[in-house]
Amino acid sequence: MRKMVLMVTGLVLAASLSGQGGLPHLFVYGGVSGGVGETKPFWNVSKQHGKYTLQPFDAFGGIGLKTESERKTHGLRLDYGVEWTGTLGNESRGYLHEAYLEIRNSWFLVRAGKKEEVTGNQDTTLSLGSTIWSGNARPMPMLVAGTPGYIDIPFTGGYAEVNALLAHGWFESDRYVKNVFLHRKHLHLRFGGDFFINGSVGFQHVAQWGGSSPDPEYGDLPSDWDAYLRVLMARSGDPATVHENEVINSLGNHLGSRCYRLDVKMTACSLGIYFQSIFEDSSGKSRPFNRDGIWGVYYRSREKDRVVNHMVAEYLHTTWQSGPVHNIGDTVLGGNDNYFNHSIYRDGWTYHGFVIGIPLITSPVFNEFGEGGTINNRVVAVHLGLEGVIGSMDYRTFFTYSINKGLYVKPISPVRSQFSWYFETTVPSVLPHTDLDIRMAMDIGAMYGNAAGVILCLRRTFDPFRALRR
Repeated sequence: MRKMVLMVTGLVLAASLSGQGGLPHLFVYGGVSGGVGETKPFWNVSKQHGKYTLQPFDAFGGIGLKTESERKTHGLRLDYGVEWTGTLGNESRGYLHEAYLEIRNSWFLVRAGKKEEVTGNQDTTLSLGSTIWSGNARPMPMLVAGTPGYIDIPFTGGYAEVNALLAHGWFESDRYVKNVFLHRKHLHLRFGGDFFINGSVGFQHVAQWGGSSPDPEYGDLPSDWDAYLRVLMARSGDPATVHENEVINSLGNHLGSRCYRLDVKMTACSLGIYFQSIFEDSSGKSRPFNRDGIWGVYYRSREKDRVVNHMVAEYLHTTWQSGPVHNIGDTVLGGNDNYFNHSIYRDGWTYHGFVIGIPLITSPVFNEFGEGGTINNRVVAVHLGLEGVIGSMDYRTFFTYSINKGLYVKPISPVRSQFSWYFETTVPSVLPHTDLDIRMAMDIGAMYGNAAGVILCLRRTFDPFRALRR
């Protein structure tokens, strides 16, 4: 691990000093968590990029460096980052959280490594999260090619834009199926430009494929070029090389989402509504408005010093799943989509114990007996997020109420309701160049239990290249 950190650090410093990229800032942080209850509250571990353990008491810290620049730039630019983080407690650990190199200009980017990110059309800071890529799990090592966000489509005068990505990645080695690949892509179109109303539509597609299963019925799964093309197009497997289930269904474990959004920009504020579906097979993909997904509305004031300057309300529904039954054989009914679980890839749509998609589908780290995959993917929830300023203090807070029904094949009866609250703020300059982050959360209910906790984190940023920026 030490050699890897030194290698990546040396590489990015060499890139900076050679003039090919921006100059980095260094940062170091450390903190403690504590509370009452058997685990940390839900929002103190969820949508945190997998950084925190469930243990209510522990200490943590990290060190890293990153460039900071505008997302779009006219010239060719190299951006990079590296961060090591560790935890000391009942589940002590240390690992390289981020390490990436990214080359981009105003219309194109390529990246290698692992970097914190989210995708989808949901609100960026107050949402429950994207249905299939939410920032709930650790960053995954990938090779990425795409656009740096939305870019203008030529000859449209800026009234039509596109946001696209294609990626290949690798899951962790400690899984039921070893050496699993990630396929990921999205395409979003936005219309309106400078007009006060903008609309967007998009499609997200991810898949797990390849690898070696300990189940002799599956064994080594196809991972050649032909298999990649089949996964790319979500096609069936080759009958000569795969199990019949991989012929009836698409090759690999596929998930998708359709995204729709409407934004209204006014003088004093902006308003909008969005919908993001979730589906796992053809029965869900064939419906443009699959009833499972997340609905959201948002309000954002242009006056940043208001008590509430940003608000989001969302409704999540994942209980339909195309119906309760999915037969494989002479008749395919196309139900029981069983979100984030899979019969071959038994750890499901997870990475290091956390679901990669929307966190209210329960992560395996919460499973009582350490099972892989999720034990709860039929969820109804309402969620309210607020941001604003009280005095000189910026804050962000969530209020989430969920009804959890388990799985079609293993229902939770009676259903379990849960209320989860979260509040965070930053106290700037408690020490020279050092900020204090405060995160408080509370759970009341039967799904994640009753708990309350706080995380305190001191973070200091250094600028060793200040003289060179002038």
